[in-house]
Amino acid sequence: MRTRAGGLLLNLCPRSLYVAARDAVAARDAVAATRAATAGEAPAGAAEDHARRVDYVTALRTAEDAAFAQRCGLTRHDLPFEAPPVRGARPFDLSDLKAQAARFRAPLLGAIEAFVRRHAPQPVDLFCPMGIGGHADHVASMIVVAQALPVLSGRARVHFYEDLHYASDAVARRTGLARASIALGHAPLQRHAFALDAAALADKMTMIALYASQHDGAPDARRFSPAADAPAGPHEAVWSFPGAGPGAPFGA
Repeated sequence: MRTRAGGLLLNLCPRSLYVAARDAVAARDAVAATRAATAGEAPAGAAEDHARRVDYVTALRTAEDAAFAQRCGLTRHDLPFEAPPVRGARPFDLSDLKAQAARFRAPLLGAIEAFVRRHAPQPVDLFCPMGIGGHADHVASMIVVAQALPVLSGRARVHFYEDLHYASDAVARRTGLARASIALGHAPLQRHAFALDAAALADKMTMIALYASQHDGAPDARRFSPAADAPAGPHEAVWSFPGAGPGAPFGA
């Protein structure tokens, strides 16, 4: 969420176990077990070993989040949830969406409400993932916000962003957009695309690289732009309600 004065980075699931970079956890010799848990398999080793890996990766991810937030002028706020591998679930299993949305609802909407109240009557922009790629936590948070739109209307401009890297895959993007449209009751959203020149793209990739644990090597810019026909070249995209795109006059 953001206003002209600053913004809030909401982290729904700060307790994490996922890493992609081999050297990120080499000191703890936990890569194989972490990847097995991320794939939804039972964590290898004793319970205390699993807890130690979670603590290590969570600290790693928290430091990356803090660096990103500082660079972007955001304040971090963690909600009390665990990422799927930590709780023994598969990240892309959508069979428990109703229950997951129910778990997210009160803490997520409470954090949004507190931010809106704190900045009222200044306009607030709320950026929510569309769930492209089918990550259960992304889809569940999108459903929570979609169901709360009647309450948020008139108090915040709500924008649904095309999740990257997932949206860089054309098939995943089409599937995700269709799923989001259903969740949003086929609302007539408008796409806002923001083209990135060479300098803006370099700055973006520098920020993406702050999350070193999430990349097995240097991040590839081609995986961080939506697979859309327009605009050609690197860009970011959000979907907003007519007349209420990012920066539009509040209540227009």
